[in-house]
Amino acid sequence: MKVITSKENKTFKFVKGLLDKKNRENFFIIEGIKNVEEASKAGASFEMLCFSEDRYEQLAESLRISALKIGQTVLFDSSLFSKISDTQTPQGVLAVLDKKEIKPIEKIEPKDVFVVLKTCRIQAIWAPLYVLVPPQE
Repeated sequence: MKVITSKENKTFKFVKGLLDKKNRENFFIIEGIKNVEEASKAGASFEMLCFSEDRYEQLAESLRISALKIGQTVLFDSSLFSKISDTQTPQGVLAVLDKKEIKPIEKIEPKDVFVVLKTCRIQAIWAPLYVLVPPQE
């Protein structure tokens, strides 16, 4: 697999562009091992799965990427990966998903509400989120 090392690469420019709100029309980024695992469990198909070159072997094994629905797998040089990452200490993996393929969540367990809200805040996804809480008896 080829490693992207240039800032002029169009894949790098595409992913970096998704960090700006104005470029998120059809795609968005999720970042980190836990978020990628959760998206996979939810049945998401990834347009692109991006890895930092130095973390690829370890993460590919732990995420079992052969079982994921991935359009394209991309390796970035470590210094470039830090430029497309939105966190101070990147975990070495991020995914690009298509907004059109996201289906509403049928049921959210009460303990998961905080995780959903925190993830939305971190990823700057400001969409309506309705949580129905059963009355306490």
